[in-house]
Amino acid sequence: MRRVILFLLFSAVLSAETFPATWKKALWFDGKGTLEIDDQGITYVANNHKQRLHWGWLDIQYFDRVSRKEFVLLTYKDQRLLLGRDREYRFVITRGELSDALFGMISSHLNRPVTDRVQVAADHPK
Repeated sequence: MRRVILFLLFSAVLSAETFPATWKKALWFDGKGTLEIDDQGITYVANNHKQRLHWGWLDIQYFDRVSRKEFVLLTYKDQRLLLGRDREYRFVITRGELSDALFGMISSHLNRPVTDRVQVAADHPK
């Protein structure tokens, strides 16, 4: 039993991807922090550790991979100032990239449509 628990913990650690990223805010200063994408969802932690945002897979309404470095999340969280419009978050990965394999893992966890705007080169099958 102990070996099974250790294996599961080790597997969970291996499946997580962590990136330094910028949270692009429309009318405010951009946030700098770290993104972690794992089997539980997507987590953003600000560099100053004063802000931590987590979205489980059921909290994400829409996922849009704009490029290998940028993506947009649409959540079910309401914005009070915009009369209840759902909250959107835009992130730019500053080191590393949102690979096809990682995007596939995200797509498999979401039971909703996802958008992939990354064009595949003619000599590189998807």
